[in-house]
Amino acid sequence: MAANTETVMQRLFAIPQALTAAQVLPFGIVSRRFRHFKDVEPSLYPAFFQFQSPVRRTEGGVRKLPVETIGVSWFVYLAGSQDVNDVISPALNNYYDALSNALLTTSFVSGVAVLNGQHAGMPQTLGGLVTQCYKDGDGLTDEGLLETPSLIHIPIKILVGI
Repeated sequence: MAANTETVMQRLFAIPQALTAAQVLPFGIVSRRFRHFKDVEPSLYPAFFQFQSPVRRTEGGVRKLPVETIGVSWFVYLAGSQDVNDVISPALNNYYDALSNALLTTSFVSGVAVLNGQHAGMPQTLGGLVTQCYKDGDGLTDEGLLETPSLIHIPIKILVGI
């Protein structure tokens, strides 16, 4: 299974775009151009960024057929606490869960993301472009400090090949 990397990245990016279009998650900005939170105006929070890892790995898979691994990170910046008594975790948990669930349950019809179209537990293939696409590694939710935004990081692994 050979896939065009740019098409794979576009399909993955279509998932948070679909969440925004369906008004499931409001975002002030949804971008594939990663920015540090210091470079994002708070008026654009919640802000979503998809970051494609510069490192790729190829190794032998089934019957020694090569499998390429592409790493991607989803980052979300939300407003941080304004007071030491602010409880930020409900918003963080809602965004983290919605993005994680959409990664599991989004299907693609003619290249268009359809939310909740795939049964949970089925491998995400980004519409048949890849072998698997799934959360992998340590996710992060950080409530932020009084001077920083709240942060979500969802690490994603994409397997291309047999």
